[in-house]
Amino acid sequence: MTVKEQVLRQLEERRGEPVAGQELADSLGVSRTAIWKAIRALEEAGHQIQSGKRGYTLAENSDLLSEAGIRQYLTEKMDIRICRQVDSTNLEAKRLATAGVCRPTLIAAEEQTAGRGRLGRAFYSPQQSGCYFTLLLQPNTALSSTVLTTVAAAVAVCRAVKACSGAETEIKWVNDIYLNGKKLCGILTEAITDFESQTVSSLTIGIGINTGALPPDAPPEVRKIAASLYETSVGRNRLIAETVNELLSLLQSGAETCLPEYRARSFLLGREITYRQNGVLHSALAKDIADDGGLIVLENGQPKVLNSGEVSVKPKQGEPT
Repeated sequence: MTVKEQVLRQLEERRGEPVAGQELADSLGVSRTAIWKAIRALEEAGHQIQSGKRGYTLAENSDLLSEAGIRQYLTEKMDIRICRQVDSTNLEAKRLATAGVCRPTLIAAEEQTAGRGRLGRAFYSPQQSGCYFTLLLQPNTALSSTVLTTVAAAVAVCRAVKACSGAETEIKWVNDIYLNGKKLCGILTEAITDFESQTVSSLTIGIGINTGALPPDAPPEVRKIAASLYETSVGRNRLIAETVNELLSLLQSGAETCLPEYRARSFLLGREITYRQNGVLHSALAKDIADDGGLIVLENGQPKVLNSGEVSVKPKQGEPT
């Protein structure tokens, strides 16, 4: 770890409090000049650091993503990689897996230039406006045992958002988190399978949470549907860490244990929906979430389980379309 990274870690641990330059120098075994250079480098990177007679203070509202900022909230040890810009954190995770990385790794980015959602859709990921991150795991389990991972990730996001901002969120099957009727977060879970052993060798769980105000040049279609936590001043480093903590806890205890909460947070159940299958538009009533995460619907009086696809809610009378 570089002097700059060690200085940032100490400032993060005492965020909002001054830390004397001599104290930093003594604890790291370096000169005051080295500390000064590290502070300048952190400021040039975008960290808001106040200098005064009592030392250096990392501002409470400084919200640049950093390994130190995330790690101080994590409950599990793992590698952390911060990207200022990347095409997609999921793609970066896949590249790491292909290169032989065989330990849990968290990849977080300030900006994605080719963020991805389900069904090949783009995920708008402007600079410093959200939490864009992927957790790379190596479960080495049967593919069937990972189908509830997205369910667990959705519940983990809801819990983390509540803990960090106080906001209550809902889930739209299967992978979208909604706040006040608009989309706050998307989740994309992808598996790399070992065909010889028929096991999942690597699992990438990509999560994008809107936390900042949308830029002026945001596409109109995004503005129409997007929600954000920008009014709550949530710290992105903590939100990422809390989400990962919740997700790992759920996966360790068994993703099926969060199904009752997933059902309770679903705003589809009991609603009239439409879905498209093989190019045909269907209408149905959303009834329940199956134990394998599928959506149980009632169509023409007959129960049916949807395991994939895009679902839309029919507005109730008086609701906006």
